[in-house]
Amino acid sequence: YLDRIASPPVPTICSGITVGVRMGDVRTRAECRADLRREAQRYWQGFRNSLTETGYLSLTVWVDVAFSSLTYNIGIGAVSGSTAVRRLNAGDVRGACEALTWWTRAGVRARILFPRRQREHAICIRGLP
Repeated sequence: YLDRIASPPVPTICSGITVGVRMGDVRTRAECRADLRREAQRYWQGFRNSLTETGYLSLTVWVDVAFSSLTYNIGIGAVSGSTAVRRLNAGDVRGACEALTWWTRAGVRARILFPRRQREHAICIRGLP
């Protein structure tokens, strides 16, 4: 399918895989799962590489999950330079979780992104004092 939120629209397959995808490509369910595992690992590692020691030590499993989801959705470069990661690297976990909710635009405010960011925020703050 053509992801029309991206600008310009990008050929996409499975659960958001875009690298090397051409319109008309077909994958099996098993191939989609394997692609998702590989891409999720790559995005997770990209997010982790953007952390300072303070940011890394600030991580809870829930913060890690929320930021990994965000990174998969908006990209490693966008997350790495974000206020959310800057706050996390400064040890401001609650502020970092709040800042990840700001990513609700893809050229224009995308209605589907607001609930996604709210879910990520709820995950991110889970267990925080």
